[in-house]
Amino acid sequence: KTPSGVAAARGTFYAVAVEDGKGFVQVKEGKVAVTPANKAGEEANPGTVSKLTGKLTMIPEGGGAEQELKIGDSVSVGSTLKTGPDSTAIIRLSKDSAINMVENTETIIEVVEESDTTPKVHLDLKSGTMSALIKPVAKGKMDFRIKTPSGVAAARGTFYSVAVEDGRGYVNVKDGEVKVIPLDEIDADPDQADPAGGAN
Repeated sequence: KTPSGVAAARGTFYAVAVEDGKGFVQVKEGKVAVTPANKAGEEANPGTVSKLTGKLTMIPEGGGAEQELKIGDSVSVGSTLKTGPDSTAIIRLSKDSAINMVENTETIIEVVEESDTTPKVHLDLKSGTMSALIKPVAKGKMDFRIKTPSGVAAARGTFYSVAVEDGRGYVNVKDGEVKVIPLDEIDADPDQADPAGGAN
């Protein structure tokens, strides 16, 4: 990040300089996307679509007409979100968490509770793949869980992805730790999925 904007690497070798309050980028190899500072500084409100490429739809809790969403639109707890082919969507769920849904992904937003001490986000991933991003400030106190047909992935870190393929759940941890709890343990004791304790 510079005073002029953000340089996001798409290649392997580039340089960034700041002179007289302005940012300059030199690309030696690959590509770099530069986002102007006024756009980079914008942060979506909790419960809204932050970025969108292609198609994102929402079915309200209890059914009803499927609505096509655009950037800035609100998403509601209990609703089902779906991305279309060749589509990606970033949804800011709470002030400290967001999800990145890739194409042909379907998830239900089960719980979103803001709190300074015990914030909570629970999702039910029906199909496809999505990444979870949790701000480091919420690490250790955020109860962020993604349910799949195989079990529940409870975050202990800041960046992980979950996929559902052929009725099975898969977890890829990029940063931090994720506890995976089999569904039968959740059914027996719902508090078992506490991301602060238990085995990894």
